Amino acid sequence: MNAPGELVYPLRRVIEAVAITLDVDYDRSDYPALGSPEHLAQIRDTVLSNLDGKSVSERDALLLARLNFRTLGTASWEACLFDFYEACLNRNGLREKAAAFADANAVFAANRASPDERARQYQGDKALQAKLKAASTRFVAAPEELLELAERLIEGDPSYSDYRAKLEAVEDWEKMRFLLGKIREWEHSGTPLPEPLRHFSALDTLILECTNGGFHQYLSNSSGNDALHMRAALRALGLSQQVADAESAMSLLGAPYPTDRAERSARFQTLSADQHDALNEPTWIVDDEGLYSAMIDAAKRSGCFPR
Repeated sequence: MNAPGELVYPLRRVIEAVAITLDVDYDRSDYPALGSPEHLAQIRDTVLSNLDGKSVSERDALLLARLNFRTLGTASWEACLFDFYEACLNRNGLREKAAAFADANAVFAANRASPDERARQYQGDKALQAKLKAASTRFVAAPEELLELAERLIEGDPSYSDYRAKLEAVEDWEKMRFLLGKIREWEHSGTPLPEPLRHFSALDTLILECTNGGFHQYLSNSSGNDALHMRAALRALGLSQQVADAESAMSLLGAPYPTDRAERSARFQTLSADQHDALNEPTWIVDDEGLYSAMIDAAKRSGCFPR
């Protein structure tokens, strides 16, 4: 793991960004119901169409990157591509992952069934659940790194120049998002972080909570325990109006601001409807470009912005 201040935005992120949009048909406006047989057929057809004409190495790199992304998520309709994924794993010598993938796929009576049908097979069948969990654990634990291999495949392919151009064109906020993700990893591993990175972490939490449910949610959830740090982070970025509006909402919960969630919850119960509405007013902070520009500028000044 790179230490703070030594980040390089990786080519694999560009490959993954291309891979996860392989199922997008930009010329189509009508879409079938999610998870329906028509939807699965559309995904398969669109992915294969977007892979058509590419070299074997580029096709495999994109399939590996897409598989990595989807196995970290919950898009169960990827079953329509399972045969391509398994063939790709075997073709590239990823035997342990391929075997685990095949075993997970074989758990269901009909792997071509719709997501709803597989869900019905899964529910209440503890033996099936145990088999699937065991196979999934083996797949994740297998030493082969999908994105690392995808990157090597592209680096040795004629398409490398195209991906390199995409890498050079990555926007600053995408690089900032990469930095925020690394900060989470460093925090999880116990890596000591300098103050600017701790500030970015506090603001990342603010963005996630407010985007999902507003400033009211930010304060009511455990995220609100860190509101004083969030306020300090806004102040460090020179965002005086944002600080003032955040403080105004926080003051509705009393002074000093309660950093204990249970205490805040009790105070929420005493607020009027108008006061509850007022708690959401600072949500504009995460809708305003000023926050993101200030975070990027601060990251560049601190020397931790990804190259």
